[in-house]
Amino acid sequence: MSATADRPARPHVRLAAAACLVLISIGFADLSLASSHDAGTQAEAASQASCDARHSDAHQLVKELEGPFDFIFTDADKEWYTQYFKDLDPKLVKGGCFTAHNASNAYSGIKEFLDYIRSRPGYQTSIDRSSSSGISISYKK
Repeated sequence: MSATADRPARPHVRLAAAACLVLISIGFADLSLASSHDAGTQAEAASQASCDARHSDAHQLVKELEGPFDFIFTDADKEWYTQYFKDLDPKLVKGGCFTAHNASNAYSGIKEFLDYIRSRPGYQTSIDRSSSSGISISYKK
């Protein structure tokens, strides 16, 4: 896919080697990710994947997780998106992706988060508006 004003060119991410962190609270996210990888590659990556699910205070947990992470998706308390980012940024690999759900909504904390992450010179951020909630997508340069 070529880069546009709203969608930067995506760096190549190897699925089989990816470490992913998902922060979700109260409910489920409507997340759909498209990949340019073929079904065989996806199946191979899925067969090598593991899941470490924890029921914990995410405010504290993100500080304790070691990383590194290739992909982070958050749909937790919106007022903490900026702090989650600050805590996880050092653990996100170069070329990694930090995403946040509800980026198009007016929830408390969303504007502050978007202003903060867009001000980071080491990130390229866009908003995927293919759903009404929007997902911010920030690639670490």
